[in-house]
Amino acid sequence: MLFSMATHTHTCYSYPRAELLDRFGWEVFVNRMSIEMIIELSAVLLEEINIVVVSLYRPSTSKNLNDIKEFFDRLNYVLEYLCKLKTKIIICGDFNIDFKETSQDNIKELKNCLTSFGLYLTNDQITRPNPHKVNEGSCIDNIVTNLDKDSVTCSIVKTWVSDHWALHFTIKAVGSLVLKKSMARQMLYRRCMKEVNISKYKKLLGEVDWHSIYFNYSVDYKIFMFLSTLDGIVKNAFPLKLKKNKSTLPKHNKVFCPELDKLKDLCDWFYDLYNSSGLDSAKALHSKCKKHFKAKLKECRRKRNDDIILRSENKSAAMWGIINKECNTKQQASTSHQFNLCSSQINIYFIDKVNEIVSMVALRNSRNKSVDYLSYHPRPSCTFDFQLVRKVDVVNVLKNMKTSKCEDIYGFNSMMLKLATDYISEPLTNIVNSCILNSVFPDSLKLVKVVPVYKKGSKSECGSYRPISLVPVISKLFEGLMNNQIINFFESNNLFSDCQYGYRLGMGTVKATLSLYCDFLESLESKNITEARFFDLSKAFDTVSHDILLSKLSYYGFKNSACQLVSSYLKKRYQKVVFNNSESQYLPVSHGVPQGSILGPVLFIIYVNDLPNVVGPSAKGYLFADDFAVCISRAVSSNPQILDDVTVVIENWCNANLLCLNLDKTQDLLVTYNYGVDCSDRELCNFLGFNLDSKLNWFSHIDKIASKLNKGIFMLRKLRTVVSLEVLKLVYFAHIHSHLAYGTLMWGSKKYSIKLFKLQKRAIRLLCGLPSRSHCRESFKQVQIMTLPALYIYHCLNFVKHNYSKFIEHNMCHNYNTRGKSNLISNFCNYTRTQQSFIHVSVKLYNALPQKARDLQPSIFKNKLKQFLKDNPIYDANEFYTLVHNSQMTII
Repeated sequence: MLFSMATHTHTCYSYPRAELLDRFGWEVFVNRMSIEMIIELSAVLLEEINIVVVSLYRPSTSKNLNDIKEFFDRLNYVLEYLCKLKTKIIICGDFNIDFKETSQDNIKELKNCLTSFGLYLTNDQITRPNPHKVNEGSCIDNIVTNLDKDSVTCSIVKTWVSDHWALHFTIKAVGSLVLKKSMARQMLYRRCMKEVNISKYKKLLGEVDWHSIYFNYSVDYKIFMFLSTLDGIVKNAFPLKLKKNKSTLPKHNKVFCPELDKLKDLCDWFYDLYNSSGLDSAKALHSKCKKHFKAKLKECRRKRNDDIILRSENKSAAMWGIINKECNTKQQASTSHQFNLCSSQINIYFIDKVNEIVSMVALRNSRNKSVDYLSYHPRPSCTFDFQLVRKVDVVNVLKNMKTSKCEDIYGFNSMMLKLATDYISEPLTNIVNSCILNSVFPDSLKLVKVVPVYKKGSKSECGSYRPISLVPVISKLFEGLMNNQIINFFESNNLFSDCQYGYRLGMGTVKATLSLYCDFLESLESKNITEARFFDLSKAFDTVSHDILLSKLSYYGFKNSACQLVSSYLKKRYQKVVFNNSESQYLPVSHGVPQGSILGPVLFIIYVNDLPNVVGPSAKGYLFADDFAVCISRAVSSNPQILDDVTVVIENWCNANLLCLNLDKTQDLLVTYNYGVDCSDRELCNFLGFNLDSKLNWFSHIDKIASKLNKGIFMLRKLRTVVSLEVLKLVYFAHIHSHLAYGTLMWGSKKYSIKLFKLQKRAIRLLCGLPSRSHCRESFKQVQIMTLPALYIYHCLNFVKHNYSKFIEHNMCHNYNTRGKSNLISNFCNYTRTQQSFIHVSVKLYNALPQKARDLQPSIFKNKLKQFLKDNPIYDANEFYTLVHNSQMTII
C-alpha cells in the first residue's frame, strides 16, 4: 500500500516494509528502488530547504554474498538517482553493518561508495548496546549526508523503548549557514597583469640602462640597484588595484555570449506571439527555439568552465570551486580574525620550536663527532669550485622556473621574471658572477616571507599551522645556478650514496620502495625473515647544523671559496610571518637549510649522505631525503638483537649530527611466511606513501588507493555535465590515473588490482557518459586510456627493457641454436608470492614479444608499446598473450 501526503511545503512518500511471514504486517507496495529483504526505503523531499531525507533499512537476515552484492548495487543506483535531483541528501539508516569494525570489507566498500557520491558518515558511536556488558555494543545505525560538516552534529539519545539507541541529528539554521556579504568578501590589493600592462612592462625594461651594474661595486650594492630598478618598473607597469576577494558564498555561474542573447530574444518573441495569437505553429517554433537555447546555454557553460580550469594555476582548486557551485556548497571563510593569534606570535613559535629541538639534541652526549662517520665514505680525490656562469645558463634557469603569480617579500613573482628574461638575463649574469668571484651571497636575497597554512587541530593554536616559506624569486635563480653545478659534481663523481633516492634524476619514491620490496622477496626466497625499521626525524630540514654541513662539503672536495659562498648563503638569514593581513618583525634563522628553496634539499641530502653507510654490512639502508629505513635479513634462529644494535648506531649518528631521532614515531615491520614467528605488533607500516604488509600483501594499500579513486569519481560525476570531455580527461589523469600509475609494478597483479579496475571502469563510464552497467572496452580505446591490466603490463615490460643488463638470456648458458635462445631466464621460485610478483611476470611477458619489438630502442619501445596498449584495451594478461600471438604485435 502506498501512503502519500502533500502539503504546501513538501511531498512525502512512504513505503512500509512487509513483516516476516510469521508475523502480522502491512500490505506491501514495492517500488523500483526498494527490494524486500535486501534494501527497503522511504523518502521525503523538503522543498523549501532543498533536502531529500531518506529512511533506509537493510535486514539483518541478509548476510549471504549475493544479498550483500545486490544491496550495494541497489544503493549505488539509488544514490545515482538522488544526485540527479541536485539536492542535499540525508540518509537515516539501519544498515545492520557494524561501523566500528573498520577492517571489514563491507565497511570499506560502503565508505568507498559514499565517497564517490560526496557523502560521509556522521556517527561512530554505539547504537545497539550489549545488554550483558557495559559500554559495549555495535554501531549499526548511521546518518549519511553531503551537508557541510561544520553545519551538522550527530549525537546519541539513550532510550529504553527500543533495543537501539536513537540518533539525534541537528542541522544549523539555514540563515546561520550563510555569512553576511560584508564578511564573505574582503578587499585586497592585487597587481593588474593584463596584456596592456605586460606590453608596458617590456617597453620600460627595454629603456633601462644597466651599465651601472657592471661597475666594480659590492655584490649587495649591485643587487640593491637591480631590485630598486625592477621594483620601480613593476609598480609602474603593474599597479596595485583594490579588488574584492572571491566570495565564500555560492553564486550562480553567469554565462553570456552574443548568440545566446539573440536566442533568448527569439524565444521571447515566439512566446509573446503564441500568447497573443494562440497559433499552434508559434507554440512549436517557441518549443524548438527553447530547445536550441538550452543546448547553447549548456555549451556556453561548458566553455566557460573549461576556460576557468585551463587558465588556472591551481587546476584542482578550480575544479573543486566549480563542483561547490554545482552543489551549492558554501566554501569556508577565513575565520583567523576570531582567534587571538597574530603574526608575531606565530613567527616566534616557528623559530622557538626549532631552537628547542636543537638545544635538546645538543645536550645529548655523543661519543663520536660527525666527521668520524665520514670515514665510512671514501674521501674523493676531486675538488669542486663554483664556475662562472654564462648568459645562456641564466636564460635556461629563468625559462625552467615554474610560472606563478605568488609574490615574494619584494612583490615579485616568477611570471614577472620570465616575461623579462630577454632584458634582465645579462645584468643578472654579471651579478651572479660577482657573487661567485667574491664568495658572497647577497643579504637582500636572504629575507623570507612565511605564510602559515592551517593543517589540523585548534585554529587558535600556533602548532596547528604549517609554515610555507616564500624565498625571493631572484634568489631562486641564484640557487638554481649553484644547484646545477653541485649536482653535476656529485653525480659525475659518484659521491651520492646508492641508497639515497631523494632529489636525484632517475630516482624517486617508487624506485626506493621497489628496491626495498625486491629485497623482501629475495630474503623470503632464502627462507629468512626480514626485519625493517622506519625512522622519523623531527624537523630534519630545519635543524641542520651549518658548521657540520660545511665540514662535510669540505670533506667531499669543496674548496674554501665554494664553502664560503655556501656559508654566506646559509647564515644571517631572516624571516617574517604574514598572517591575517598583518606582518611580523624579522627574526633571525640560525639553523637548517632554507625551506621553499631550490638549493636547500640538495644541501640536506649531502648532509645525510653518509648515514646509510654507518649501518654496517649486516643491514641495508633506504633513504629518501629525511625518510630513512633499515632492512635486515636473517635466519629465524640467528641473533634477534641485530636491528636494535643498528638502531643504537643510527641514534649515535643523529646525536653527532645534531638531528633529532623520534623513536616514538618509529615503525617496525617483520616480513616472514613463518607462522611460528609472532609479528602481531609489526604487521603493517607506511613508507613513502605505500602500505607495506608483513606477508607482502597489498590489500591495505589497495583500500587506500580505492578511497582516493572514489573522490576522483565524485569529481567526474559532478563535472561531467558542466565541462567538456577534454577537461574531464584532465580530471581523470590528475585524480584517478595518477594513483593507478603510482607503484603499479608492485601491486598491479590481478589478485590485488581487480577492485581498482572496477573503479577505473566506473570512471570511464562517467567520462564517456555511459550507463552504469554498460560495457566500456571500446570507450577505453575511444578516449585513448590504458586499462589497469594494460598499465601493469606496460610497467612490467619497461622494467625489463630498462634493466636488461640484469637479466640472463638462454644463449648465455649454452651454444645450441634453439628457438628460444634469446629468451630471458626466469629464476626458480620457492613461493607462489614470488612467482606472482612483477619480477617473474615481467620476464614471462617480455619473452612473449616478437624479436622485432624487443630490438627497439628503449624510448621508441616505450612509446610504441603505450600506443599499442591504448589501441587494444585488454582486461587481463591472457588477452595480451593471445593478442601478441595472433597479431605478432604490430607495434613497429
